[in-house]
Amino acid sequence: MRASSIIFATAIATAGIVGAVGLNKECDVRPASSSGDVNIPDYLMIGAGAASIQAALFLLSSNRQDTNVTSTFKILEKTDTVGSFWTKFPRFDELISINKSIRNATQRFRYDWHSFLDADLGMQDVTSDYFPKGSDWHRYMNRVVRETPGLGENIEYGVEVTDIIGAKNDGDMPCLMLSTGERRCARRRIFVGTGLRTRDEPYLRAMGGIPYAEATKAQALNKRVCILGNGNSAFEIAQNIYGIADRVTLYGRSPQRLSSVTRYTGDVRVKYLQVLENLNGKLLDTVGHFTSLPRINGLERLPLDPSQRQELKELVRVAAWLEQMKCEVFFYATGRTTHRSVP
Repeated sequence: MRASSIIFATAIATAGIVGAVGLNKECDVRPASSSGDVNIPDYLMIGAGAASIQAALFLLSSNRQDTNVTSTFKILEKTDTVGSFWTKFPRFDELISINKSIRNATQRFRYDWHSFLDADLGMQDVTSDYFPKGSDWHRYMNRVVRETPGLGENIEYGVEVTDIIGAKNDGDMPCLMLSTGERRCARRRIFVGTGLRTRDEPYLRAMGGIPYAEATKAQALNKRVCILGNGNSAFEIAQNIYGIADRVTLYGRSPQRLSSVTRYTGDVRVKYLQVLENLNGKLLDTVGHFTSLPRINGLERLPLDPSQRQELKELVRVAAWLEQMKCEVFFYATGRTTHRSVP
């Protein structure tokens, strides 16, 4: 799947509200209503990331192909830039998605995982690196917005959405409430493309853990480092600190899954496996997984439900692991979840 395939869309399929992935340019672009305020767009999109940009490109392409159908839209972005996620992530600016140049146009999108559909500008116009940087992708998104007629002028920055009001009755329009108290409505649909956020792990932070979102190389200098998690983010940290850390220990809940074995590109990529080679070469670094939960006497007497007991056991296991490994720096990369800033 290409990054442009709306990876960050949140699908909400009721009351006139859908994720950006719900926009199908063949069947969902329909004539705008002729009634009401002409300043009300057909579509409102929350978030100026890959999801909304691709949805907007589909709409603009449809407008060009059929002049009898003119769909209008506005994109509302909380920050001051397109694709603000990519100004912070990946933490070490390394993407695992490929950007291979292919002369055969029909095969292009099999090997180009970044270029937007229906955009004149391709990722190769920004960088020829096989594994581009997150900053390259951010730069590409901004160039597409600037250079695509009808796109940039329909993005409003510094606009925070606080609530969504669905259409309850036939003829009602779905609306948004903004932090300013203003109400904004769409004739047809509201698209939610607010992306992903780092999962909140207050107990791990209380143990002294540093989340992936705050990891830096300087924190690991000459330290015994433990990393909780065994996905690409955890291995990305390890790949970037193994040369300066005293040693690196990386553990996950289950055995690591390597994309070279599973053939699934979301599993750990080969480019991040130096720390695994260090383990095999007996070069101090360790990669492993937890095999059992600890037995805690008296746990059954505590007023906890089964999920809380499970979580407590896992936290005790992590604490024991940190003590056993004598960790001086503790990073955790335990995944992300759907952004819930919009109710």
